[in-house]
Amino acid sequence: MKLNHKIKINLLDFVKTGKFDYATLGKNTDWMDKNFPEPDFKHRFNKSTICWKYGDFEIYFTDDETSMISTDRIETLLTG
Repeated sequence: MKLNHKIKINLLDFVKTGKFDYATLGKNTDWMDKNFPEPDFKHRFNKSTICWKYGDFEIYFTDDETSMISTDRIETLLTG
C-alpha cells in the first residue's frame, strides 16, 4: 500500500504511549495491510510471531495482533 500522506509520529508520544500514527497495540495484520504502508522488511520468527520493520522502528505481531512497537536506535533514528 502506498500512502498519499506522510505518517505523523510524535517521538515523545511514541516513547510515552507507543502511539505510532494509527498503528496501535491490538491491530491485526489485515488491518495493517489495508491502513499502513508496506514495511521495508518482514520477518517471521515462528508460527505466531512476525516483525515488520520501518527504518529503525519494529512492529511485532503475536497471534496476528500488534503486540509491540519499538526501536532500539534513538540516537540515529531512521524512519524508512
